Amino acid sequence: MLFSSLILFHIIGLLLFAGLTLVEFIIFSQFDQDKIKTQMLLNATAKFHVFMRIGIGLIVLTGIGMMAMTGGVFGEQLWFRIKFALVLIIVLSSLLIGRRQRLKIKTALENSTASGRLKDNWGWYHAIQLVLFFAIILLSVFKFN
Repeated sequence: MLFSSLILFHIIGLLLFAGLTLVEFIIFSQFDQDKIKTQMLLNATAKFHVFMRIGIGLIVLTGIGMMAMTGGVFGEQLWFRIKFALVLIIVLSSLLIGRRQRLKIKTALENSTASGRLKDNWGWYHAIQLVLFFAIILLSVFKFN
């Protein structure tokens, strides 16, 4: 029962993190089209990052709990090592690159200096994040060795 609960909250954490990444991707695809609307959406979605961090926390804590319950048996498998590396990449890029890009967008909107390059960078960032999420889910389901 406890292990099933950990899996449930692990999936909820992934859904929060990946879902909010997808929401940002969709919202900011309109970056050049309507700056006023984008500014309003930026303000509205600023609070989403709390839930994104909750998702990251759930992923990490439940992952540690599941590893403890299984005696670390998954840690020896190749698919898990790749998955773990991808999770680290996503979390670090979200905290480092994503945060910096959000600040650049906010500054660009305040100064009316938004550029297509900024939108392209933001689009690539989200596209890569979403591909990595897909790879993590793929590895988790099929458990390649």
